[in-house]
Amino acid sequence: MDDQTLAALEHENMVATMSRFGASVEGALVRHADGVSLMSTRLPVRLFNQVLISGEEATEAALRSAIEDVRARTPAWVANLRDGLDDRFLPVMAALGLIPISAEPWMPGMAMWPLPATQVAPVPGEHEIRKVSDAAGLADHVAAAVEGFGMPREWLLELMGEAILDDPAISIYVGYTEGRPVTTGLGAITGRTIGVYNISTVPEAR
Repeated sequence: MDDQTLAALEHENMVATMSRFGASVEGALVRHADGVSLMSTRLPVRLFNQVLISGEEATEAALRSAIEDVRARTPAWVANLRDGLDDRFLPVMAALGLIPISAEPWMPGMAMWPLPATQVAPVPGEHEIRKVSDAAGLADHVAAAVEGFGMPREWLLELMGEAILDDPAISIYVGYTEGRPVTTGLGAITGRTIGVYNISTVPEAR
């Protein structure tokens, strides 16, 4: 598989996964139309209120419409363009008064490529990773992720309701050290791609 194909599959997975979790929030607006995806939860952080290019058929009109809609819903939002691939929309962004978040491409670490070469640390002998299968396990995942990400508990409760346990495309994991949930992970499948999300560790277990 070449890098271009891999990048396209990863992007498709991210859009689908973010939309899946965003749609769980009461009052959320999730829309895919004319090659542009809008995911707006109204949670007060840009990551959960995004406009993304999701298809080659994307048009300026669709992009403008999505930006107008998210702007009307929350002050905490972002329009993400793929570096290079979506440069044709840069004039539209400028015309709408938008400016880059940073001089370099911005995106959460979950979408980093290529991954830096690092040494793999051994898993401590007392650490056990379990797949979540019930509400108690999901509660442990949320508890550890709240500490690991430094994120308000109510946000995760909205994004990860118990209905997620019935989604065959989602696998949720919790790592326990001496019985305490201290690490989290989540896999999301789209087609032949699995995206890895919610990787966190509580501060004292890092």
